Amino acid sequence: MTDTERLPKYYRVKEVIMAEIDGLQPGAPLPDERTLAASFETSRTTIRQALQELSREGRIMRRQGHGTFVAEPKLTLPLRLSSHTEDMHELGMVPSSRVLSVTDECADNTIGDALGIGTGDPIVVISRVRLADGIPLALEINHLSQARFPGIARLINDHVSLYEILVDDYGVTPDHALETIESAPATPEEAKLLETEIGTPMMLMSRQSFESDGDAFEYVRSVYRGDRYRFATRLAT
Repeated sequence: MTDTERLPKYYRVKEVIMAEIDGLQPGAPLPDERTLAASFETSRTTIRQALQELSREGRIMRRQGHGTFVAEPKLTLPLRLSSHTEDMHELGMVPSSRVLSVTDECADNTIGDALGIGTGDPIVVISRVRLADGIPLALEINHLSQARFPGIARLINDHVSLYEILVDDYGVTPDHALETIESAPATPEEAKLLETEIGTPMMLMSRQSFESDGDAFEYVRSVYRGDRYRFATRLAT
């Protein structure tokens, strides 16, 4: 038995599919599971396993109800204190948002500590899907102190930049942030909102942003599609 023959069947199928999609344009559709199973003379379970691994690696994208497509190149973003609008403009893409909800809530211990307010103090929670060229890329949930930003809820809509509102209407001076990044599979709700598969790798980011005077002005929890994003930063001694 050759080394290739010792490899699991799904892995050999994956390698062939990967070689084929290397010659295709991003967005090109792939055959459905039934067609691929017949082509490779194997089971749909084997095909599904190969496609799931290619999806986790960001080589293909699987849209619920639409099919499987060659993935677009990942967007490389620097880790810095900037808005989605600024980042997408720098990449030559058209940024947009879809507001899911703007609610009045009470800060829990985590949010209170992050914003420098008391547990139970009123906050505004803004949930949005962030898009680039019409493609949903991230789910973002901003937490803001109502005392610091009175009336901000009425200014939020699909067509405004939150950071522009904070700077122009409330005099915020963004200066630095603390950010943590971890990974997790997409939940059913996240997969639906971001038009991807349940279980697709996601990057979970939590950011506490500060003004130049050292006061925290926002706490953000974001879920980024791992098949579309990668982040870069410069390290120095």
